[in-house]
Amino acid sequence: MYSLLHMRIYRKSGITNREFRDHYETVHLPLMRKISGDLFPEAHARRYIPFDAGQDKSDRQATAQVLAGSLENFNFAAISEITYRDMDHFAAHSALLQSDEHKNAVADDCDRFMDVTQ
Repeated sequence: MYSLLHMRIYRKSGITNREFRDHYETVHLPLMRKISGDLFPEAHARRYIPFDAGQDKSDRQATAQVLAGSLENFNFAAISEITYRDMDHFAAHSALLQSDEHKNAVADDCDRFMDVTQ
C-alpha cells in the first residue's frame, strides 16, 4: 500500500465539532464509497482535533494538550490520511471524483460541512 495523501480538513463556520464529525462519518464517507466503488482508497483514517470551541455544552470536548506551539496553530478540525495501492489508483480515483458525472455531488457535499477555502 502507498500512503499518498495527508490533508488538513477545516470545519465550516457555523458547524459544530460534533456536526462536522457526524457529517464526515455518516454522510460524506458513505457518499464517497458509493461514488468510488472499487476505486475507493485502501484505507481512509481520520484524526479529529479535540478542542473546546466555546460552543454549546453538548459539543464540548477536552482541550488538546499542545506540546509545541499553541492551540491557535490547530485551526483545522481533522487530519485525513488516505492510502492508495499506487499512483495509478490515486489518479483513477481523482479522475472519477472530478468527472462531470460526480464533481458537483462531491463539491456540494464538501461545501455542507468543510471550509474548502482554507
